[in-house]
Amino acid sequence: MILKKQLMLTAYDDYEVRYPKRLPGVINSGASTIATESFFREIPMNELPFGQFCQICHEGNCRLYAVTYKNGKLLRLCKTCKNEKLSCGRSESFNMEFIMPPKTSSPLNLIFFPMRSSTGDEVSMENIRTLYAFARTWSNMPHLETHVQWIVEFLGSHSSGLALHSDSVWAISKPSMDDEDPKEYFQPMRTLLPQIRSVMRIGIDKITFVLSTIASFTVKTSNLEKFIDEASQFGIPPEDINFVMYGSSTVSDVIFDPVHKTGKELLKDMKEQIKVKLMPDDEAKKYAF
Repeated sequence: MILKKQLMLTAYDDYEVRYPKRLPGVINSGASTIATESFFREIPMNELPFGQFCQICHEGNCRLYAVTYKNGKLLRLCKTCKNEKLSCGRSESFNMEFIMPPKTSSPLNLIFFPMRSSTGDEVSMENIRTLYAFARTWSNMPHLETHVQWIVEFLGSHSSGLALHSDSVWAISKPSMDDEDPKEYFQPMRTLLPQIRSVMRIGIDKITFVLSTIASFTVKTSNLEKFIDEASQFGIPPEDINFVMYGSSTVSDVIFDPVHKTGKELLKDMKEQIKVKLMPDDEAKKYAF
């Protein structure tokens, strides 16, 4: 009898009252329809919640349809709910490439190129060349004097800029010189943090993301904050993460206007509501409203 009481007390000690989470509302769909345009215009962009969610199944999805009628209502739905059939194209698992770090005892600056396209599933070779050339030639790259610069990987996802990196599961195909060659794909953005953690020595190495603009990564400050938070859960402190944006430039005749911010600096800017410009104003109107 005493043993039973002890077991019951232990069970009650471990018991937690769990309340169900609220279902995502209109604001969680990421962008407005005609019916909700005024609602979105009243909300500052930096207060929009992270990610985007289907208004039927409430699942995060990186390719939502902007305008879809369902039972007489104008909603933002994922492909599965729009077509009313189960989509088998999305996999919850992924395979990461095996990457061998350089054989050195020196600290490394791991350089990644995240690429995102919301308009197609391919990326041009010119974009890749520009990113690569900039990372190799800019004299103010973070930790240039103290760390070995290691260009690790390009990652590419076909996804909305409103979506979380963890929901970006569709990959962009690599450029091919011959149409008859089988298609190869970049790793999707969803693999970014696991891939970093598999090669990074915490407390020794640094991470640098090289982008044309921050919109290549996301167009919502809440998504950026969520990514930095998840990186911290992987053991990567915000001050060890660097974002370098070179602006709209080419290698040959357009002047670079690079911006460098650490994850810690970005969090500070967002907390103090300093304007973090993620995209041109006309693009912001297109996506936020």
